[in-house]
Amino acid sequence: MFKQFFRNTTNSFKRSYSSTASSAASGSKFQAFLNSETGPKTIHFWAPTLKWGLVFAGISDVNRPIESVSGTQSLSLIATAMIWTRWSFVIKPKNMLLASVNFFLGLTSGYQILRLINWRYNTLNESAADTFKYIIKGPQEQVEESTAKVGNVHHPNLDSETDNIMFQKRK
Repeated sequence: MFKQFFRNTTNSFKRSYSSTASSAASGSKFQAFLNSETGPKTIHFWAPTLKWGLVFAGISDVNRPIESVSGTQSLSLIATAMIWTRWSFVIKPKNMLLASVNFFLGLTSGYQILRLINWRYNTLNESAADTFKYIIKGPQEQVEESTAKVGNVHHPNLDSETDNIMFQKRK
């Protein structure tokens, strides 16, 4: 009984494998690519293809003034690039297009971080700690003491007895 089962499955496997091999041999390489697990009929192809727009935007930012480059955005792009580059080798099917786009995204973002460090540390003569804070937190706005108001503020919709209460009377 088991011998018959194995004979039948082995023969059917040989028939299906030989028909697949012969059809792949007779088809073109483009047809094989079109029907592959990471081909243009799947999200495994289109998501990385469209993500190349981020890489091209990063390359065009090289000509951008360094004052307008965001350190936090560049750090987040580096983080996502490292995570997705690693993930593209773990998932099945392995997606080399996804790995390549994320690798180059990490390179372009890393270059922007290096430009920021060079500008802040060498050109503006900031300390390494201040440069790191600027990259992590972005530019910090200074609040002048003359513009900050301290004390009770009277709201025109509140009567004098309820000056410091946050709730307004409903009329």
